[in-house]
Amino acid sequence: MLFIELAILLLILGEVAWRFPAWKRRRHQEKELKQRLASLESPVAAALRRLILDKRNPEEANILDELTRFPPLIERDYLMGWRIVPDFKEALDEWVKKKV
Repeated sequence: MLFIELAILLLILGEVAWRFPAWKRRRHQEKELKQRLASLESPVAAALRRLILDKRNPEEANILDELTRFPPLIERDYLMGWRIVPDFKEALDEWVKKKV
């Protein structure tokens, strides 16, 4: 019985050790994204806000350059125009709600 409990405990600890680096990496990415959003210039932030809220595509080249630099916040959808990268969609929705 003790061996079974020990095996279960080791499995739990192994899962925590397995998931911890991914959790830490995700937290770091979220922090970088918040810093990047905070440092956006006002025309770029306004264009991103319009894209998220009104689904209006940005047209100015300098704004597109800023939003598509690494890591890109938006990507080209050749049917509908520009769209938010799915990895950042939730964080950007929260950012817009805080700004509005």
